[in-house]
Amino acid sequence: MLLDRLEPHLAAMYRRASLRRRLETASAQFDLDRLEALTPREREVMHCVADGLTNHEIAAALVVELGTVRKHLEHVYEKLGVHSRTAALARLRRPRR
Repeated sequence: MLLDRLEPHLAAMYRRASLRRRLETASAQFDLDRLEALTPREREVMHCVADGLTNHEIAAALVVELGTVRKHLEHVYEKLGVHSRTAALARLRRPRR
């Protein structure tokens, strides 16, 4: 019975640890100046977007509400001056000129 109650929490911890490992290796593909303009949580969201996750999947992976994911994306769009997740990824990946 105790394991049944702990399982969702342990699964969430495992997902977060996996995400952190992926974030460390994936950061090399992004423009670091633009990436640093984002909060750590916004960076996590954008790495999930880069992995092709939907907003629902991002919410589950980061253990947050769907509305929180949407709000993070809105802030990212505003900071990068774009209007879509595809444009945000392109802006983060494109080297500055």
